[in-house]
Amino acid sequence: MAQNKKYAAVKALLEAGGVVHIADIFEYVPKSSTYKLLNVGYLSFLKKLDNPGLFTIEELIILSELIGVHEDVIITLAKNEAKELHKKRKNRG
Repeated sequence: MAQNKKYAAVKALLEAGGVVHIADIFEYVPKSSTYKLLNVGYLSFLKKLDNPGLFTIEELIILSELIGVHEDVIITLAKNEAKELHKKRKNRG
């Protein structure tokens, strides 16, 4: 029940534009339960939070279902963050 409230809070933040990075979601929702629901290892999950371009489409869809938003919201968030990281890496090297 408390978990549902946490996901509802994240949904409201996403809809209000208060979540800019996928990792921001996990300031409200525990990583420990989410990585298990996504069927990934904990270290892989942490790596994907650092680089959301590594998430599979299926994992992003599952995450969107948990939060209760259309999958395009989460996929777009991951895509934008991956683009941002790509630009930073491109400018460094």
